[in-house]
Amino acid sequence: MASRIEPRAGLTPEQYEAVVGLKDECEAAQPIDLKLELARVDASDSVNTFLAYAGGRLVGYCGIDAGAEAEVASMVHPSYRHGGIAGGMLDAAQEAAAAGGRASILVICEDAAPIGIEWMQRRGAALSQSEHRMLLALNPDVLPTGPSPTLRRVGAGERQDVARILSLGFDEAAPAIHERLVRSAMSAGDETLAAYVGGALVGTARLVHSRQRSMIYGFVVDSALRGQGHGGAMLRATLDRLRAHGVKEVGLEVDPENIAAVRLYTRFGFRVVTTYRYMRLAT
Repeated sequence: MASRIEPRAGLTPEQYEAVVGLKDECEAAQPIDLKLELARVDASDSVNTFLAYAGGRLVGYCGIDAGAEAEVASMVHPSYRHGGIAGGMLDAAQEAAAAGGRASILVICEDAAPIGIEWMQRRGAALSQSEHRMLLALNPDVLPTGPSPTLRRVGAGERQDVARILSLGFDEAAPAIHERLVRSAMSAGDETLAAYVGGALVGTARLVHSRQRSMIYGFVVDSALRGQGHGGAMLRATLDRLRAHGVKEVGLEVDPENIAAVRLYTRFGFRVVTTYRYMRLAT
């Protein structure tokens, strides 16, 4: 059946629900945990989403998360694979990234679906980095106890300091991070938190909420204050905050080589459910 690919600047509420439904079908067909950060429609006219339709049905999705890197995640319904839909969406994503001045994109693949990694290698992509996705069912009986820092949403006056902490933690330019903090402040499903102990800013974390689960990103302690237990205290406070808001499952991503972080998350009950391979592909 012939298919068409529709470029979009984000998703309408109806399209968002259709993409979530497609994700559920893809994950039911094989043991994968798709990494999708779905962009809502906004005032920008920048193309960041591609939807594939066949016979009026949504059968494919591809999205570009244009942060420090242009990360690309995609999926095709199991019944419509091997028909060129994935290649067409990836071609479109490369063109959009190139139009935005990107020399390359990072395509997210999973160890659980090695055929995707092999396909990307045939297209000329090379492994750039890896991340474990870890999940935790929020059961209050298994959370370590102890003192917790004060968490609050980052305000305009705190963005410079938070950007500095993130810049040192993730080796990214502070001005670019500051700009992203400004944008995320306007997102209802995205909150960046600052952690304080005795009035001192010790770290930060970003929470992204969806119907399925909440995710923790950008979790970092000020490099000058590490080794003092702030990481565990911050994580405990973050999980308490999520549980108080009725969140049942929380996820995060971590570099497998960051042994200290993996041990911390494991101590709190997180378990690895998949490993993402970020394949760098020139535009």
